[in-house]
Amino acid sequence: MRVLVTGGCGYIGSHTVIELLKSNFEVVVIDNLENSKTDILDKINEITGKKVRFVEGDLKNESDIVNALEGVEAVIHFAAYKSITDSVKEPLKYFENNVLGTYNLLKGMDKYSVSKIVFSSSAAVYGNPVHIPVRESDMINPLSPYGRNKYCMELLLEDCKNIGIQHVALRYFNTAGAHESGKIGEDPDALGNLIPRVFKASKGEYHLMIRGDKYDTRDGTGIRDYVHVSDLAEGHVKALQWLSREGSSNVFNLCSGEGTTVMEIVKGVEYVTGREVDYEIVESDPSEAVIVTGSYSKAKKYLNWEPKRKIDKILEDANRWYNAAC
Repeated sequence: MRVLVTGGCGYIGSHTVIELLKSNFEVVVIDNLENSKTDILDKINEITGKKVRFVEGDLKNESDIVNALEGVEAVIHFAAYKSITDSVKEPLKYFENNVLGTYNLLKGMDKYSVSKIVFSSSAAVYGNPVHIPVRESDMINPLSPYGRNKYCMELLLEDCKNIGIQHVALRYFNTAGAHESGKIGEDPDALGNLIPRVFKASKGEYHLMIRGDKYDTRDGTGIRDYVHVSDLAEGHVKALQWLSREGSSNVFNLCSGEGTTVMEIVKGVEYVTGREVDYEIVESDPSEAVIVTGSYSKAKKYLNWEPKRKIDKILEDANRWYNAAC
């Protein structure tokens, strides 16, 4: 099966391309390279011994989509802006890129009779959850333009069932780690995420601020659910296989099902790097949830997916990647 991966040069997309190739899918990648580089394709070739067809293009351009969809039977859709903070500052830019880009992609899929899509959604659609762990049936309440983009895209996919396009939406939590080869991983300067910030702080290159240490948790700091990027990539392949087999739309959480505190991340980075992390405790943000963890029981039941890599493996692989990349 030939699969189009949008945003396939990005962090999660590139890891998913590797897993697709390992599972003997033929892969086409479309990416506008705004937040990525083509050298990632060379790394993928080094890891897998296989090559992909690459289309430099943008989902805002119909001709690029037409070019990329040639001979394709299914799509895995990552291409999107993903900063919650930036989405608040530039909501129209985010809507145009994320929602309209998805609309254009679906329009092309409809035109060329491509009937299967796995969508990269987000736990951001839940907002601050009422119940822990978060399940797919829980209330949807996105708190940012980014989260609303993702949910709007889910609704668009839901409507497209009526024209024969079936989907799986994967709502994942905090993606982290890197490929175990040390050849690809998260941008070390992606400082919107905690783990890259802590690694930067361990090298004295970032002033780490921890928002609150008086929460009702085991060490007073907030808790989040971290899932290894390779586990996530494997989940996308399993979702595509399930969709090809079952042919019906669904939504699944992909997460570790376990919570890690901010301070446990700090101590874990200190352990794998052998360096002390300087940090400052600052006032907590009352708008932030204290604990956010998810349940992957539905993905385990239907997709036969569960995470295999714990937080220590996440930090070990991240450290190997950052040492190679920096």
